[in-house]
Amino acid sequence: MQRLLSALLVLALLANTALAEDWQETKSYEGNFKIQMPGEPKYSSSPVEGSENVSIHTFAASLKNGEPTYMLIYNDYPQSLFATKTADKILDDICQVVISSVTEPKATKSVIRLWDFPGRNLEIDAKNGDDNVYSAWRVFLVNKRLYQVGIVRIGKPINDEDKKKYFGSFALLQK
Repeated sequence: MQRLLSALLVLALLANTALAEDWQETKSYEGNFKIQMPGEPKYSSSPVEGSENVSIHTFAASLKNGEPTYMLIYNDYPQSLFATKTADKILDDICQVVISSVTEPKATKSVIRLWDFPGRNLEIDAKNGDDNVYSAWRVFLVNKRLYQVGIVRIGKPINDEDKKKYFGSFALLQK
């Protein structure tokens, strides 16, 4: 999981492809969600080594260099995980892994919900060399599926209006 989060940070740091600045709906029936993103996101899927057939599905969209990268990541956990951990423990562990994957983090975390499903709101200010890295995440556990909805920006804090627009557009297609 640590390697995955490091890779996601690298993705955000290197994302400098100019995409259309028009926000558009991204919908995944397989992922059971819809969300507004700036332009067409790039999709990737990769298996998690040493896991019980777990794959990480990532949708990432970026504006011009220096602007935020918007990501939606989801994966399904094996049922066996829930024999040893509660939903709250899984969400808290995910937040801790994200926080510990960056240098000099200043983080705030709060409990949120998506319908009846537990979640966390996580905001992190960190360092990458001389650059400040700002990220905002909403993490939800919907049955066995983990959704991570995030924004990462280098150099400047993330605009509150962009957070509200992005996070407010995330919805499940079915409960």
